[in-house]
Amino acid sequence: MTRDMLLAEREHGVDKIVFTPHFYAQQENVQTFIRKRQEAYERTLELSSELGLDMDFKLGAEVYYFPGIGRADMLPLLRMGDTNYLLLEMPFAQWTEEIYLDVVDILHKQKIDIILAHIERFYQFQKDKYIWKEIMKLPIVMQINTGSLFEWRTRRFDKKLILDGYKVLLGTDCHNMTSRVPNMREGRKMLEKKLCADFLNEIDYRGERVWSNEKI
Repeated sequence: MTRDMLLAEREHGVDKIVFTPHFYAQQENVQTFIRKRQEAYERTLELSSELGLDMDFKLGAEVYYFPGIGRADMLPLLRMGDTNYLLLEMPFAQWTEEIYLDVVDILHKQKIDIILAHIERFYQFQKDKYIWKEIMKLPIVMQINTGSLFEWRTRRFDKKLILDGYKVLLGTDCHNMTSRVPNMREGRKMLEKKLCADFLNEIDYRGERVWSNEKI
């Protein structure tokens, strides 16, 4: 599966990948997670070399929110490679003031830059929009999934997010070759069709800056 996914990504024009396995602090010790991640990464590097793929990789994690995350000493270990960016997955529930304060602590006390994973998935849970609006005001980056561009409700959300001027990144969030496949090429075509190439170029530029650990 890893072989097929790497080949598919390269076919779609992808030459840089951030590997972001899920990290759940309630289920796994961070040292165990890092060890297992490194072992998988080394096998993937060997496979990439065997395939002759001209690709660059970074190791990261998709860190699921937990109470007190803003004060967790281990959080810097889960940043994306040599960057200061952390991919944060928010709760699939109504966001609260406690969650907001944790996000603020990540930014200001830990001084870690945040990318919110697949932001389009959470809006439906926010019956009270106050905390949502406060979090969206923070200096964070919003990642949308390519898959969300193929369903009209989430596509409408994505378009509004981009047109409203939020800092948006595009990612596949691919997991396998069946239900969560690499689809960057199709997602980019859809985004260009529904908006225009200028917005896609802006997203690409933003992605390059994140990869190079530059502020955006």
